[in-house]
Amino acid sequence: MDYVTIFIPILMGFSSAMLCNVGEDSGNIVKFRPPAIVFSIVWTILYLLIGISWYFARQKPLLNIFSKINIVDVMYVLLNIILCLWVYLYSCKGDKKNAIYIIVLSMIFTMFCYTLSGHIGGKLAIVPLMGWLFLATLLNIFEVEKLN
Repeated sequence: MDYVTIFIPILMGFSSAMLCNVGEDSGNIVKFRPPAIVFSIVWTILYLLIGISWYFARQKPLLNIFSKINIVDVMYVLLNIILCLWVYLYSCKGDKKNAIYIIVLSMIFTMFCYTLSGHIGGKLAIVPLMGWLFLATLLNIFEVEKLN
C-alpha cells in the first residue's frame, strides 16, 4: 500500500494540468524562461521524486506527534494540493500575481516535508523540488513585473 504514494503526486499533477492547461507560450515574455518542453520533462521527474520522498518519509518519519493522524501524509497531501492550486490560479484563473504566493507556500510545505522525513532518501528526493520552485518563483515574479 505504501507504494501508492509514489504515484499520487504524478496523478494529481497531470490531472490539474489537464483541467487547466498551462500553454506553451505561458511566461514567454521572461527572457531566461526555459523552452516549454523542459517544463513537461522536469515536472514529470519532480512528481515522481515527490512520490518517492513521500514513500521514504512514511518509512521513517522524523516526527509523529499525533497517534491517529499521520502528519507525513497530511503534509505531502497538502503540498500536492498546493502545487495543483498554482496550476489552477495561474492557468484557469489567469491570476499570475497571486500564483506567486502559492509558489512561496509550496516552498514552505516542501521544507516541512523535508524536515519530517527521517530517511535520507526522503530528504534527497524532495530537494530538486525546492530548487525548481525557486526558479518558478523568479519566473513568475518577472512575468508579473513585465505584465504591469
